[in-house]
Amino acid sequence: FSTDMESHKRLLSQFLERANLYGIMFSEKKIQLAQQESDFLGMKFSQGSYRPQPHIAKELLNFPEENLSVKQIQQFLGIINYIRDFIPKVARYTSPLSKLLKKDPPPWGPEQTKVVQEIKKIAQNPPALKIPRDGKRILQTDASDHYWGAVFIEEVDGKRFYCGHASGQFKEAEKHYHTTYKEALAVKNGIKKFDFHLRGYDFEVQMDNSSFPKILDFKNKLPPEPQILRLKDWFSRYDFIVKHIKGKHNLIPDFLSRPQKPVLVISSSYSFALIFMAKPLPDTEKTRKLYPPGFKPNSPEEIIQFARSHYFYYLHETLRFKVNIPVYLNYSVRLVRIYVSQLFGLYGAKLSKVQLQLL
Repeated sequence: FSTDMESHKRLLSQFLERANLYGIMFSEKKIQLAQQESDFLGMKFSQGSYRPQPHIAKELLNFPEENLSVKQIQQFLGIINYIRDFIPKVARYTSPLSKLLKKDPPPWGPEQTKVVQEIKKIAQNPPALKIPRDGKRILQTDASDHYWGAVFIEEVDGKRFYCGHASGQFKEAEKHYHTTYKEALAVKNGIKKFDFHLRGYDFEVQMDNSSFPKILDFKNKLPPEPQILRLKDWFSRYDFIVKHIKGKHNLIPDFLSRPQKPVLVISSSYSFALIFMAKPLPDTEKTRKLYPPGFKPNSPEEIIQFARSHYFYYLHETLRFKVNIPVYLNYSVRLVRIYVSQLFGLYGAKLSKVQLQLL
């Protein structure tokens, strides 16, 4: 992607020289030059980002929502795997369906019907992913008992742009590993996922586990375990530093690596995506006094005023700033909701329990 016509001409000239050098020929009918958007292999590229073409996700709507045959499950999962980079927690959706392809599969049940319905809905409006260029490359990772998550970010002039996410389920043997080793596997899996963008580049791994760098230092007198030696050898292929960050700043990988919790979703119809998510308010005398049950702010200004009066002024400023960054507006609704809800807890627990309603 070129920022202006002159740079586009230079890149085009370099590209054609290389094509001529190796004798590559192009179809005059199919080639397009100086385009704002371009469709290629099922993806739509535009302004330095890309997303699946609409017809791919629409193919999912042609499948029934229950009692799919083995062939239909294989086809359905095939489409999902092609656009899996755009679906948060994709492993949690594909796992119930993948079980039906194994030997002695369980019967089709409500769980399978639910994931088919949800994934059809999520896939219709996938987020755009930025193509990284010359900025600082950051990989944020996290792990839970059964799952791992990773987010690939590019930082340019202090602004962060979302380039991709990945998540998956640990193997049965890996689920019994120590927490620190699971965190190391999350880093490894994240690097493998974004290998094309990380190999040969200096990048930073951010995680909320401070023990990961220590297990690779070998400063203790006992010989390291073979697993650690293999990890050390594998990580030596890449040039990165590890930065420990607080869990409250590692929100999206944390979301990708953990089961969803029931929440109360309340959203607005404002032009910018101001979305709130809060746990139900406990019915006690103290909470009724702190947070009147009839409180229904109908504008962002009223929410700011409420936040100031309860010492959450900086929290709400951060909240508004974050949701106004275009890259966050491109997240799928599920990811935006989780991210914003986590912001409630950054500066205090009280606000995370307030039921806000925007009219």
